[in-house]
This record gives sequence, structure tokens and C-alpha cells, in this order.
Amino acid sequence: MNDREKREAQENSLYETHLAKTVLEAGKTDALAMYLAMTFERGKNGMTEDEVDAVKKRAETAAQLMIKS
Repeated sequence: MNDREKREAQENSLYETHLAKTVLEAGKTDALAMYLAMTFERGKNGMTEDEVDAVKKRAETAAQLMIKS
């Protein structure tokens, strides 16, 4: 990955995080859930089902840790 691709990936990540935070702070949880579902689907592009399942499992484990605390 060259510098331009890294900056683009960083910009996209920052944008998505800030957008989600802003929508959540506005109390629009349904809109946030829809946005995150679309982002997840877009992110699966080019990944195998095993890779997607591994990511989902890691995210679910992290979510459970956050929910419990």
C-alpha cells in the first residue's frame, strides 16, 4: 500500500468514525444501525466467508466485553 492509499484509508476510517459518533450523539440509533450495516457490507468486498466470519467473531467478542463493563 502506497502513501496515497494509506491516507485514503485513514481518511475513510476517520470519516466513518466521526459520522457514526455524530449520528449516535443525535440519538438516531436506527439510522446508525442502517449506516453500519451498509458499511459492513461494503467492507466485505473481496473477502472470503471465513475471513468475514473471523472478523465478526472478533467484533462480537469485543462487543461482549464492552457490554459487560
